[in-house]
Amino acid sequence: MIGNNSIYPSHHPSLGLVIGTYGSVPYIHLHLESWIRNCRDVPVLIHDDCSPHRDQLEDLCRDYGVDFYSNPSRCGHIVGDMMIYPHALHWAEERGLDILVKFSRRFVPVIPWQNELGLLAYKTQQATFSGRCEHESWTFRTDCVAMHVRSWLDYDGLEPIHRHIEAGKWVYVETVVQEGARRVHEHACDTARRYLEQNPPEEGRDGYAYWSLPGCNRRVPRHNVLWHECSSPVEYHRAIAQYGVGRYSTEDFTAEGY
Repeated sequence: MIGNNSIYPSHHPSLGLVIGTYGSVPYIHLHLESWIRNCRDVPVLIHDDCSPHRDQLEDLCRDYGVDFYSNPSRCGHIVGDMMIYPHALHWAEERGLDILVKFSRRFVPVIPWQNELGLLAYKTQQATFSGRCEHESWTFRTDCVAMHVRSWLDYDGLEPIHRHIEAGKWVYVETVVQEGARRVHEHACDTARRYLEQNPPEEGRDGYAYWSLPGCNRRVPRHNVLWHECSSPVEYHRAIAQYGVGRYSTEDFTAEGY
């Protein structure tokens, strides 16, 4: 069981990273080049939805020394995205990690981000960390989200995700994952509850602590993150070219996917 007073004893929790994708080798290559420069000590899992490029992705992951998994069959955009969470949380559990971070394939930080998250976790003692989008009026984001592994597994945060995977219908994944976060938050430790008493969230923005990395508007350009709704294919291509990878063109960063 998790202690009642806190879930992070220090501001250096152990972190793991999962990047969800459907093919999209150029984006994953860019992610891994950024990872090796900015957060190489964080274990990585690339989670693919049985794309035609899974062999290329597996070869790329082998070259960088990171883990790779591809669904046995394609699940599609919504279910394929939700399938990432149960598999990755158990992957993190097997490695004894405190926090699992999930990035979408087109959400590419170009700075070290782990110390900020560690400090936020220690300060707030929350089990979930995410941003919001004021442009879309979304109260939660899944392109960049972090989860305390034991809390999410012990307190059945995956139940809404499993339920919607089985239903197989269209749904906002953000709504489903926030439902899991709220479920987990019902078991928040004492320190987390005191933090929220002093810093109450705005209506609808509950169940998690605000993380500045994803920010509060998906459409506003950021200096520290590439994201397809505010970054052009030229910017993605420029970034990977600056890392010394010359095998891709600007057009390689225009493909749709998730």
